[in-house]
Amino acid sequence: MMPSKPSGYGPIMAQPTVDSPPMYPGPPSSFNQPPQQQQQQPYTGQMPMPMPMPVAMPMQEVPITNYPYAGGPVVPQPGGWSQPNMTSQRGLDYLIPLDKIFIDQKVELWEVVTDVHFENRYGVVDVNGQPLYSIQESSDCCERMCCGSRRSFKMSAYDRFGMEAFRIERPFTFFGDEAYVYAGNEKLGYIRRKIISCTPEFTVYDASHKKVLRISGPFCFCGCEHEFVVSSMDGHEIGEIKKKFSGFGRELFSNADKFGVTFPVDLDVKVKALLVGATLLVDFAYFERQGE
Repeated sequence: MMPSKPSGYGPIMAQPTVDSPPMYPGPPSSFNQPPQQQQQQPYTGQMPMPMPMPVAMPMQEVPITNYPYAGGPVVPQPGGWSQPNMTSQRGLDYLIPLDKIFIDQKVELWEVVTDVHFENRYGVVDVNGQPLYSIQESSDCCERMCCGSRRSFKMSAYDRFGMEAFRIERPFTFFGDEAYVYAGNEKLGYIRRKIISCTPEFTVYDASHKKVLRISGPFCFCGCEHEFVVSSMDGHEIGEIKKKFSGFGRELFSNADKFGVTFPVDLDVKVKALLVGATLLVDFAYFERQGE
């Protein structure tokens, strides 16, 4: 007999059926089986062949053509100056990326007070004022007093570490005027002044006695600033040596001078050192007044 439905309730709803979870396939039949042992090859007395080693492919050299000091075929310069040279002594590499330097002669206080000529000292800086070299003169005291600007000297240019980068040697001569530039035991070249000339004229030679540059000065030295034009041997103007105004006090009471030297950035670094020597020779030839 079916039980009676209680009063006050609606019809009995069918109970939802719950699906059973899906059945996943079980492990393969060989899962519980022990692994099969590999069959060993019989020993034949021969060593197995080694695995081939990877062979490194040689790197190809890519020539650098957009760097002015890279090696390569000699290409004539448009201005006629020498081909850039990277083989230089330590200390000359400071001049490689530069196209302008300033050479400032130091004021000697005792020289101003006593009127006794001391050994000259110079400072070489770049356009940003960063020091490059400190140049110190070495000369005889009696020769400084008796010969004045005609004296012989040796100027040593020291780099930032106190090492001699190059030196300028000027011998004493009764006729003519020249200075030689060395880097260690290597002769870089020399500068020679033309004595008989209406205007100041210097010639720069390399170590093989080949003419490299010509320096021409002004006809008149009136004024406070004077320009010496630097030209290649084929007549192209490539730079200048300019004597700059150093102030009324220094101009009147001392012989301390300031020079600005410009040259092509791709000029041979050895020739750049020769231009430093040429600037000092210009200073002694035309602006070293005291002691005459």
